[in-house]
Amino acid sequence: MELTYSYVIRWIFIVICVQLRATSLTYADDGIERGVSLSKLITKVQLTQKGYIQFLRYTENVPFLTEYTFCIWMKSYNLTYSHPILSYSKHEEERLIRVWISPHGKAINLEIHGIPVFRIPTKFKEHQWYHICQSWSSETGSWEVFVNKMKFHGHVPKLSGIGIKEGGDIVIGQEYTDFDKGLDDGIEGDIFGFNFVLSSTSSRLPKTIYKPSMKHYVSPTRIIRVPKFESGFIPMKNKNNRRLPRIIVDESNSSPKTKLIKKRENKSYGRGGHHSSSSFRHHPPRARRMRSVMHKSLGMKLVELSRNCALGKGAPLHGEKVLISWIKTTVRVFGGAIVKHVKPFC
Repeated sequence: MELTYSYVIRWIFIVICVQLRATSLTYADDGIERGVSLSKLITKVQLTQKGYIQFLRYTENVPFLTEYTFCIWMKSYNLTYSHPILSYSKHEEERLIRVWISPHGKAINLEIHGIPVFRIPTKFKEHQWYHICQSWSSETGSWEVFVNKMKFHGHVPKLSGIGIKEGGDIVIGQEYTDFDKGLDDGIEGDIFGFNFVLSSTSSRLPKTIYKPSMKHYVSPTRIIRVPKFESGFIPMKNKNNRRLPRIIVDESNSSPKTKLIKKRENKSYGRGGHHSSSSFRHHPPRARRMRSVMHKSLGMKLVELSRNCALGKGAPLHGEKVLISWIKTTVRVFGGAIVKHVKPFC
């Protein structure tokens, strides 16, 4: 009888241990952090630019753009070369939007239709996470950039009233029109939480926007060599590394004469956008932050909500004007980029 009782207790203990193990992730070698429940993890993508040029390419049908805002988290392991954050181009040759970080992290840059919009001096450091957002409105040719909690903004009169063509390719991590230059480029590090919405951070109503037709907006035709290796966006480590040279973006030295304003944002807002320390004093801090952004444009909501990297697992917004969502939108991963599940880092 004692033997039977001991046998039953032993099996109960084994079953409990198996159930506990099933609720915990232990596959660190497969891109999953050890000992953490999957429901508490977020998904990041690691680009090494080793074995092949690596980037993400979204397959969404991009409409004619009159305004947009995108946000992304990025951590670089090597800032020696240019880091293309966003490349939006058509037919792999016509540059429409180009956002990149200069070598050694010394500046963040934007070009629209090949025209320099801004070059902001920065001091990006390796092995640190940065929350980067950029917004554009064709109504006035105005732009805003957010790096962590720092804000910069200005405008380019020559681009006022000119929209951005539809039907292009959105690429993260590489300049999609520069694969034939034979130089070094590409994000070497981790990216997370890329979201793109059809709204600027300004709440102004759009006026008439004209489609661009000027010939000088079109880049000269090049022969493009796009990597043919493609892997799905799946939660597992890619083990097929191949050695090939890297390439770099050719950075423009020209700097537009735009008004540049640098300031810190208020941490909380009351009605009318004024700073307030007591508007939501009866609510928990998270509820205050959520309620404080509800009256703002979708672009500004994305900027403020995406600072919490755990919110929505990197995709804090959804709806008709959310063109790209980090966790919902189909994406193609080129060059064997590594997908990992990790704890929230912010």
